[in-house]
Amino acid sequence: MSKKIFLTITFLSLLFFFLGCEKKIETKEEIQVQKEEPPVQKEEVITVKETKLVTDVIDGDTITIQGGESVRLIGMDADDKEGPCYEEAKKRLAELILHKTVELEKDVSDRDQYQRLLRYIWFEGKNMSVEMVREGLAIAKTYPPNTKYQEEIAKAEEEAIKNKAGCKWREEEVKTQTETVTPPPSTTPTAPVPVTTSTQPSTPSTTGFTCGSKKTCGQMTSCAEAKFYLNNCGVSSLDRDKDGIPCEDLCK
Repeated sequence: MSKKIFLTITFLSLLFFFLGCEKKIETKEEIQVQKEEPPVQKEEVITVKETKLVTDVIDGDTITIQGGESVRLIGMDADDKEGPCYEEAKKRLAELILHKTVELEKDVSDRDQYQRLLRYIWFEGKNMSVEMVREGLAIAKTYPPNTKYQEEIAKAEEEAIKNKAGCKWREEEVKTQTETVTPPPSTTPTAPVPVTTSTQPSTPSTTGFTCGSKKTCGQMTSCAEAKFYLNNCGVSSLDRDKDGIPCEDLCK
């Protein structure tokens, strides 16, 4: 009898033991599930744009808005007054947005070293930095950390270069500006410069002498030949003392 009781107690103990373990496992799983947080959804960044009236255009990348603030367009660079594209870029930006209400979008930095506002300018859904670069009136230029539309502006510049657009990329007639104009050949014959040497062409004379290659008195055969060379061939070295008589040894 005692043996049956012992077995019964042992069986019940084992049963309660296994039931307790199972419950503990379930409890751990429930706790783990409770600790797992749901995935955090990334909040959508809302771009805030400020609306302002453009009162003046300073150049191709700087404007003045209502209230007197100067605004520098981000992501591009246009010529200053000394640059060749200054007038064209300024005129085009004025055509696009002067005296019109635009939207100003900030990137990271608020102002530059000159205390101008740094903004993207939007008009009728178009980014003016992209438009000015695409038309070849400005170049793409990145000013970190303001790089939000860097790729779009860079693509616009590639398009401008490909199409040779605007003042920056159009084909100029460089040759007419850099090459020296060569005058046409003259149709008037130029008189030859006379050469007074002993090698001028042989000319027959009444004495029978002709100008040759002789230059010294030792080469002369007579006083008459020496005088001929002095007076007709220009060999002044024959008359060293300049008395008009050549080769004194021959013409004694």
